[in-house]
Amino acid sequence: MDNHDPVVLAKSLVEGKIQKSWLIVGSYIENGSSLLDTYRLITSTMYQIGQWWQENKISVADEHLATATCDYILSRLQFTVNKEKLPSKRALLFCVEGEEHYIGLKMLASLLEKYKWEVGNLGANLPLPYAINSIEKRRPEVVGISISQVHLLPSLKQYINEIESLTYSPTALVGGRLLQHYDLTGYGSTQTVFINEIEQFEQWLFENALKQSLVSGGNMTSLSLEAIPVPLFIVDKSGQIIDFTPSVTKMFLPASDIADIIDKDSHEKLKTLVREREEKRVELNMITFDNPVALFDVYYKPEAYNNQDVFICYPVHEYMTNMQSTLNQFRSMTTQEPEHAKQTQTLTVIEEDQDTILQLHSLSSKRQLREMKTNVKTVLDLLTIIHPDVIEAEKAEYFDLIVTQLSHTHEIIDELLRQLKEKSAAIN
Repeated sequence: MDNHDPVVLAKSLVEGKIQKSWLIVGSYIENGSSLLDTYRLITSTMYQIGQWWQENKISVADEHLATATCDYILSRLQFTVNKEKLPSKRALLFCVEGEEHYIGLKMLASLLEKYKWEVGNLGANLPLPYAINSIEKRRPEVVGISISQVHLLPSLKQYINEIESLTYSPTALVGGRLLQHYDLTGYGSTQTVFINEIEQFEQWLFENALKQSLVSGGNMTSLSLEAIPVPLFIVDKSGQIIDFTPSVTKMFLPASDIADIIDKDSHEKLKTLVREREEKRVELNMITFDNPVALFDVYYKPEAYNNQDVFICYPVHEYMTNMQSTLNQFRSMTTQEPEHAKQTQTLTVIEEDQDTILQLHSLSSKRQLREMKTNVKTVLDLLTIIHPDVIEAEKAEYFDLIVTQLSHTHEIIDELLRQLKEKSAAIN
């Protein structure tokens, strides 16, 4: 059995086997997995335990034992985080009042500390007045809030409103299992960031750290390459690759020169970039494992890491490139005189763009269906909350009928999504 399967770790945690659980996590790290990969395994494991509890396969006592064991593993794992440099920013983390699931906060705290943040973890079930008092006293740049239960959503709205109204305007980060099922962006302004995956959180951390390195003097040496979640190359002035981040090995073939992984059609852009030696973002075609001509948004920063040049590479989705071609045609039509456009301009959609439009129609349908699925799930969750009241009112038969109908609707939506996925695959 694979020790890196979340089910294996979940069974060990539920049984309260501390040493076995630590050996599983330890072997995962020894095999080259990053801290983020390890937290991804632990997150999947805790979701699996929650699923077992929902299916009545384990008891509340089993879940509590698993949580306590996981807490110990995370505390021990936290000592692997590099804390050589003094922290430069503060973060305050807590769960809303009534929320007892705090394991996610411990993982976020470790990631923050890896990026040299000073972290105050106030734990589970923190009433709003105490939260605001702590924020005003400590004045952190970031306030992290965890929530995983539907019935606590009204409280979340109150927390966000209070934090956003503070005079010094900290950034609020909202995360938790609930965000994987519901779009909560309407609960806050652009001052609040909603995180539904741990990878998204580390991406935010990296971009924030990068922004800070540029503001504070332009050198990125304070950033650990192991911690950077996107492909990044350290290159000398001759173009030789000196070092790179872990994600490079998952995306690019081995190369000694940065030009070796850039398509020939983009070589002139590369030469101009290096010759001018100015910070700049450009689009380059790069050679990856999956695609010999993959479009990347490349951020070039000269002498940014120990006086060596830095290339940060963000992949650009192909369908967005095709769509841009169509949009450019629309734009050229709208900038012409109406009569001239009528006589000389016709909108031609190349075959790739037709595929793009079909993909976008499919994406739109998928988005609508997922929203419907989310709405059905929300109603089911809310019905679960009022179930005891329905039983007490002796209306259980109506309750069961509604739940059955909603569950059937849920199945229909899943089937439609499956069909859309097959059509999308046929287009590609």
